[in-house]
Amino acid sequence: MLDTMKDWFFDHVLADGEIGITDDTHKAVIEEVELGDDRVQRNVQYILKENPDCKLRRLGFTIPEVKKLMAGE
Repeated sequence: MLDTMKDWFFDHVLADGEIGITDDTHKAVIEEVELGDDRVQRNVQYILKENPDCKLRRLGFTIPEVKKLMAGE
């Protein structure tokens, strides 16, 4: 359950020529989107962060509670 707490969230569209950040918590990707009748590509930045709708939160658990259960306490 702990490994499903984080998810990739859209941060912003990168400016022309902007490379973006790529590390453990950031990724830059090329997306194809519809613009009127056309499909265009754009470079976008995503950030990895805790998903407030993750399963752990939906079930009402906290991180310490899950860790305690995993440790067999």
